[in-house]
Amino acid sequence: MRFPEILLLFLLAAPGPRPDLLPGEEHLPLRTKAPAPGQLPDALKPHAERVGTPARSDADRLFDRLADRLLARELEGAPITATALGIHDYDALLPATDTLVIARNLALREELRARIARLDSSALEPARRAERAQLLDRLDAMPRGDRWWSTDPERSIAIVSDGLNSLLAADFAPIDSRGWNAVARLTEVPGVLRNARAALAHPARADVEAAIPSARALALYLANGITVQMAAVRDPVLREEFDHHLAAAAGAAADFHTWLGSTLLPQAGPGPSVAAARQAADARGRDLIAFLLRPQ
Repeated sequence: MRFPEILLLFLLAAPGPRPDLLPGEEHLPLRTKAPAPGQLPDALKPHAERVGTPARSDADRLFDRLADRLLARELEGAPITATALGIHDYDALLPATDTLVIARNLALREELRARIARLDSSALEPARRAERAQLLDRLDAMPRGDRWWSTDPERSIAIVSDGLNSLLAADFAPIDSRGWNAVARLTEVPGVLRNARAALAHPARADVEAAIPSARALALYLANGITVQMAAVRDPVLREEFDHHLAAAAGAAADFHTWLGSTLLPQAGPGPSVAAARQAADARGRDLIAFLLRPQ
């Protein structure tokens, strides 16, 4: 059976619209609720405790507040990394893919970087002085603009596959607990892929060619593999929510795969691949979070 036929059978078997659910109603009551913007998870110690050295001056206390705000911003912006690091307060989220939100988040990071840079290092106690210098080195290595959204079609595919697998392939909690967050991430899949289609404007042909089999693998995973990972779910309400939202996610992935080959590939240019550079930038982002958590 060919790939389009597999997806057609899956979509025909999927549940239809649910008239019992009202617009705006909370469909996933047991999903994890993330901290308020700018706030750290309750389980994370504040910076002064993580660094293990009491603040001695107003400059020390300001640096502590800025470090905590930066860590909160980075965790909010990288919920999949947070999951991988064992911080599960963001397990119901995927990274922002709306270009306006991305720009706002990058502007906040730059604002915090500038405020940290303006601190008089001589007014900081030695441990914070050294940390400030290392932190600025890492921030200066981060890209000032996130151009990957317009150039790298594999990024959105990775967000979906990594976001789901980071919850379902690791046994850090009962499946009925992880499953609510997996479904919450599943509800975001159509939007992630829709935003990718809107943003991709100047991809290199090599990157589109590499993304096509990745998109096919994602569509097959949503049509088959994820049901195996969720097979042990016993909560009937969670099972119903999963079945309902899986149809939209699988359909969006199939459409994205088709669009890559039929529409984006003919428009792609001969430029160099950006995949390696994007992966390096993602690695720097993970390193930044790990550095901010290091004293924990």
